[in-house]
Amino acid sequence: MQDVQDIVERCKMSTLFHQPFFGVGASKLRWEIDESIGTACTDGTFIKFNPDFVRSLTKAEMIGLAVHEVMHVYSKHHLRRGDRDPMLWNVAGDYFINLLIDDAMREEKARRGETCMALPEGALLDTKYRGLSTEDIYNMLKQEQDTPDTP
Repeated sequence: MQDVQDIVERCKMSTLFHQPFFGVGASKLRWEIDESIGTACTDGTFIKFNPDFVRSLTKAEMIGLAVHEVMHVYSKHHLRRGDRDPMLWNVAGDYFINLLIDDAMREEKARRGETCMALPEGALLDTKYRGLSTEDIYNMLKQEQDTPDTP
């Protein structure tokens, strides 16, 4: 598993260099291999990640992953969930964060001509949630989930 630890260490260094605000957070959190999860997650102390998922990412996607997980912590999603459905809350948080990352990538590209990060294929991204809080997105998703389909 040493190769995946090297990937993580290089990612932390690259994130510190290219996105220092997030790089500090990525460096302070403990990264831990967890083969029971499909991608990555955080509890505010650890970033747990599936090693196969990490190996599948490009360098830019790894930086995007680090920024994404750090944004969950900076947004205090692990503390704000309350009694909400954990999976739906995480999806709402992902939509919220990925819009911010997408905006940051566009701004960086306009400023420097390129961006250091990328969202992986299949990332939850929908502009209908732009400007909404994680709570607002959660409520919309919950309402969609609770509304029966009409024939």
